[in-house]
Amino acid sequence: TALGLLPAILYPTRFPPRSVWDMAHLASTSVLHPTIRRQYGLIWNRRREQGVGRLAAASRRIVPVLPPAVRYVPPARAVQLPRLSWPRTGAIRPSSADLSAE
Repeated sequence: TALGLLPAILYPTRFPPRSVWDMAHLASTSVLHPTIRRQYGLIWNRRREQGVGRLAAASRRIVPVLPPAVRYVPPARAVQLPRLSWPRTGAIRPSSADLSAE
């Protein structure tokens, strides 16, 4: 099932081209265990490893100079969401532990 879903996950649209999607997935693919990459048939070679190194180096240079509104995610987390109202029609209501596990 996972292998069958892989193309739709990695390449959800025809545009941009696959090569652009591959670059976009470079960071996430780099943290997968080599065995998992092999099982999914994901190519990992010296060129991709070097690409991850370049991406990390660029991030270390770029992120410190970004404006705070772009650099930090906490403002997005600070947005207050409306409280969920759970229907009383037999739906399972999560416990307070489930809700605070974020």
